[in-house]
Parts: sequence; C-alpha cells; structure tokens
Amino acid sequence: RSCDVLVQPHRAMADPVPLLEAMAAGLPVVLLDGGPGAELCGWRAGWPVRCRRTPVDLGAVGLTPSRPGFWQLEPDRAALAAALREAVDAPEVRLRKALVARDRVATRSTLDGVAATARARLDALGAGGSLGAGGSAPRRARPRSPEPVAARR
Repeated sequence: RSCDVLVQPHRAMADPVPLLEAMAAGLPVVLLDGGPGAELCGWRAGWPVRCRRTPVDLGAVGLTPSRPGFWQLEPDRAALAAALREAVDAPEVRLRKALVARDRVATRSTLDGVAATARARLDALGAGGSLGAGGSAPRRARPRSPEPVAARR
C-alpha cells in the first residue's frame, strides 16, 4: 500500500467515490465534518474536521448562479492540523479507524445497505420530515467523540 491515510478536506465534495474507495481499501480518512463524506465516514472510521459554511459569490468569478444560496465548507485549520498530527503520530488509532472504515463500506455500501438508507429517508419524509435546503435528507444523529481529536489516543 502506498499510503496510510486519505486526506480529503474538500470544500465542496459532491461525489464521495474516492472516500469510499479509500475506506474499502482499509484507509482511514481525514475529511470535513459536513457533506456526504461525513455521514459515510464518521469519527470512528476517520477524522471529521470541524468546519463552517461560507457563502460563495459566483458573480465574482463571472458565473451566473441558477439559484441563490451557494456555499462551501471552510475547515477549522487548527482542527485540521490536530487531525493530521494524530493520523501521523498514533498508528494504533490509525489501524483501529482503518478496520472500522473497511467494515463500514462492506456493510453500508451494498445494495441492501443503500436500500435501507433510502427507506429510512423516505420514511422520515412520510412522517413529515423534509429534504432540507441542501436537497438531501437530514443527517442521522451519530455519536460524537466525547473528547477533542488531540486527546483521543
């Protein structure tokens, strides 16, 4: 294997295929805690880095937006640095996350796993939920790490 961790703090990830491929290969991932990657990965299989939504002015780069409200994720640089340090300095944590990453893809990215996620989202809509402003179903609550990244070893 040519690397130990995938580092992908992408500001506007629309397609998490590289993330899924890395996880399937047993690589933990450093990514932003927002967008589709965060739901797929979680803190047990990687290092989701705090981030915030920042507006994007498409007119400033000569584009005409089809609708208002474009944004991107801006990483917390200190949190990103802490995640990278832990990924390098804690091989036992990296291994534990790698095993979880591989298992997560093997169990959730099957046809049955995708169908179960779709059913849960459709059930939420049927119960009066909404797809939200971003066009995707609300994210399921997932357990958060009780400690900052640097303290988990």
